[in-house]
Amino acid sequence: MTKVRDLHNSWMKNNEYRKAYDDLAPEFASARAVIKARVTAVSNQNSREGHDRIEVENEPSN
Repeated sequence: MTKVRDLHNSWMKNNEYRKAYDDLAPEFASARAVIKARVTAVSNQNSREGHDRIEVENEPSN
């Protein structure tokens, strides 16, 4: 099975794809920030209630 990361790395060699991806970087960063804030809020709530923490993965690299 092909991994999405491998496809992305291959596609990044294409200038049109790279430009489109780079143009969307601010959108991706905003989405990551919103998701991280929500996960942190849930994690904090769960900690207060004695539940396990939810881990957030690091940002993907290009």
